[in-house]
Amino acid sequence: MGNVTPLYHVEPFGDIKSLISRISEKTGVKEQFFELKGHIDYFSQYFPHITNTAELSGTIITEYKYVDKDYLEDYQNYYVRCFKKYRRKCTRIHFFNLIFNEKEFEDLLINGSGNITLDQLNNSYLGFIIAKPLPSTIIGKTCLVPYPETEKGKNYRRLYIKREYKVNLFGLPLTVESLGFQEQDHVVAACATTALYTAFQGTSILFNHQVPTPSKITQIATNFNASFDRILPSSGLTHEQMAQAIKDIGLECDGLEIRNSFLLTSLVSAYLKARIPLVLTVYLVYKKIDSDKNEYWDYDRNKKHAVAITGYRKEELGQNCQSVWGFSCDSYRITKIYVHDDQVGPYARMEIVNNPVQCVEKLKNDEKRTQNFSFYLSTSLLNDDGERGKIIAIPNIILAPLYHKIRINLTTIQQTIKDIDDLIKHFSLASEFPLKNDLIYKIYLTHLSDFKKDIRQETRIGNIRKKEILFQRMPKYLWRCDAYYENQQFFSIIFDATDLEQGNFFITLFEYSNSQKDNAFYFIIMGLLSNPVKEMVEEKNHSLVIHSFLRWLKKKYGPPQINYNSAIQKANPDHPKNIM
Repeated sequence: MGNVTPLYHVEPFGDIKSLISRISEKTGVKEQFFELKGHIDYFSQYFPHITNTAELSGTIITEYKYVDKDYLEDYQNYYVRCFKKYRRKCTRIHFFNLIFNEKEFEDLLINGSGNITLDQLNNSYLGFIIAKPLPSTIIGKTCLVPYPETEKGKNYRRLYIKREYKVNLFGLPLTVESLGFQEQDHVVAACATTALYTAFQGTSILFNHQVPTPSKITQIATNFNASFDRILPSSGLTHEQMAQAIKDIGLECDGLEIRNSFLLTSLVSAYLKARIPLVLTVYLVYKKIDSDKNEYWDYDRNKKHAVAITGYRKEELGQNCQSVWGFSCDSYRITKIYVHDDQVGPYARMEIVNNPVQCVEKLKNDEKRTQNFSFYLSTSLLNDDGERGKIIAIPNIILAPLYHKIRINLTTIQQTIKDIDDLIKHFSLASEFPLKNDLIYKIYLTHLSDFKKDIRQETRIGNIRKKEILFQRMPKYLWRCDAYYENQQFFSIIFDATDLEQGNFFITLFEYSNSQKDNAFYFIIMGLLSNPVKEMVEEKNHSLVIHSFLRWLKKKYGPPQINYNSAIQKANPDHPKNIM
């Protein structure tokens, strides 16, 4: 009898070469090939960062003959019909930030005790990579923990979309919080398909739908394909086909063209806060050198790429929050987005560069045209020479996969907040005691259960008001706008995300108790109920929701105070000008 392949192998994880050799051994792909793949370059930086060590120090468990559901369906739909025989079983590689050997692992597995415990194994578990038995596109379903949300001494915060994945390793229950990723294989899935695959990993938990495999996504996206192209092998999906795939699983697709960085960051902030991944399509622009040895950015409309936005980094201080809408928005503090890029890896960084970039587009007959863009995204992609930093991305379209009852879009809420902010600025500037700084708004979608959980845990809302909010009947999905004044949360406005745009989708407003800002809030309420604001609303013919908002304020906070300057002085006799 020949040698029997072991079921698993335990080895130290000392450097990225051990990962390469393990994948190469089981896939038959030569180790030299991995030097050309951006994934290995990404993983070589990821693991030292995630373990917070200069050198890797941990353990790999390689699980052989693993049956992966996603690959099995793709295998059935395409690979099994090939003349050449492809294997149907994969290799799953597990990563632990803990040093142990095979005997210690077997003691835990067989006896349930030993030098390591199940809790230690779970606490050190970094996730897994599935290696598919294919000639080159070998990175299958991958779930790795994201980077830390905060780091000591750093003045920023990261937010990631992640869900819990349950892993069974020979009967040992492990869990990892991540979001599924895999490499496109150019056959059953191109980059748009894998971006949708990642997005559906997140929306399946939120909106309770099945996660289709990559080959299934390609098929449902091209159900109404009227072109001459084959479905499989896949050459990529159009925006319309991507929208069709989203609708086929029971969701609605909200698509927007990205014309400026504010629109990008506001969408990212609004939807990722609700744990909804976004699909972003971009144009890839390459740095090249012309015949005169001058560098230029080569813009080609045919070089498109798609990624799933799964996180962002927001600077806490020092960022200008003024938006193109004319009001100050917290989302402008987002400086980086994290994407699942099938050509790089999960949670790959893309920096938002707010500098104009001039590109050269080559037309027919060797003609050239200059294209100017107001901003761009850096990428971690490698060019043909293996160089990083030579490819940038110009955002094109964002697709948001949404529950069908979420009808009010972000643009409508932004316009409503702008109208309210204009009213506040109008009476503030005319006042003897104007607000010293603008309000900063954070706008995001939220689920009713998450919203009421936040209210229940909030200590800055009085018990009577808290009870009113908790007992108030509200729809399943809400738009929430938190207003900040001098870096402190001031008040929040809640809107119905399921209503009609021409309807009254305002629900409620509540303030946060803060002795330093109570007078400023009182000042704003008095101003919104004043005659100057009433005249402005009538003159500009504001929407129904603004009229409803002001009527609610009048009912909640009493009759209008005509002389609100006097009112604020009575509230605090020692209050000097511009103190607010």
